[in-house]
Amino acid sequence: MNVIAWIACVALIGGCAVPLVIQERGSKLSGSGTATTGFGGGVIEVTLEQKVYRGRWQQQTGQTSTILTVPGATASPALVGQVSSGGNAYAVLRAEDGETLRCVIVVGRMAGVGTCEDSRGRVFDLIGG
Repeated sequence: MNVIAWIACVALIGGCAVPLVIQERGSKLSGSGTATTGFGGGVIEVTLEQKVYRGRWQQQTGQTSTILTVPGATASPALVGQVSSGGNAYAVLRAEDGETLRCVIVVGRMAGVGTCEDSRGRVFDLIGG
């Protein structure tokens, strides 16, 4: 999918599925997934080391704050965060065993480029589009 089509899915249509690639920095470890898009947010699913991480992403505009929650989790401080920034998207993905990926993604620029950190401190590059 080219950049213009990806931006159109994010900004206008909603409900598109964008392919993702995730790669650990300094390693050959990689995975793949999809992000569904909607008005300012959607769902991300990534498979890494035969483990599926799922969660919601939310795009931030201006200086507003949003609470992020993990699907199926209660609203505890470990699984809810407050963020504010201009133009980025944020996501917290969770695997069934409780491991997490926390991601910051620039949406609508360079086909959705971001960085994720897992609960073990490993850093990954995330590319969508």
